[in-house]
Amino acid sequence: AERRQEAYSTALRGPRGTLFALHVHLRYRETPEGGWVPEALFVVSRADLHATIAAALSAFAETLPADRPWAQPEVLQLATLLKSVNVPGPGQELSLTIAGTKITKARPAASDLPLADLDFAPLFRALDPSVLRRVLLLLLSDEPSLLVVADDPATLFPALTALIALLYPLAWPHPLIPQLSPTSLTRLDSPAPFLFGIARPALPRA
Repeated sequence: AERRQEAYSTALRGPRGTLFALHVHLRYRETPEGGWVPEALFVVSRADLHATIAAALSAFAETLPADRPWAQPEVLQLATLLKSVNVPGPGQELSLTIAGTKITKARPAASDLPLADLDFAPLFRALDPSVLRRVLLLLLSDEPSLLVVADDPATLFPALTALIALLYPLAWPHPLIPQLSPTSLTRLDSPAPFLFGIARPALPRA
């Protein structure tokens, strides 16, 4: 059987409300005994280069051997590579080469629109313009609460972060959880505004 690989992103909130992005590349490696072992590489970042970091992580994972476990030297190699890259200032360009794949991203000047290094495709594929307009109006209302349900959990982070980006020049001041866990469903009872995402299999069955 071919080894299975997945890549997804989600958001983590720090103790002072700071939002971090968690980018994960997961694979299932087949063992000589015929079993499957899950292995993951992940990057936690405060930089707003979501699509670029996710692409770099997947490109790096593809260079690793398929027939043996990911080892500490390889993880340290990824950490060293990412630490060597400085987040560009306004109007400057970031360039990163991994296994022959060059990833380039230009950061807008201070006078331009802000950087939206996001994958808008999942959002635009899921909602037609009229529905997207109604969703954005809901988010701009006085006490918005929205739960986004997706069959594919990997689409939740890009879809919800794209929604937030489309609110510019306004900012989303309320709780944001791109992927709500089954153990956190009580958060849906909150009277405060929220924007949550959840995978359909995690929804309780009647």
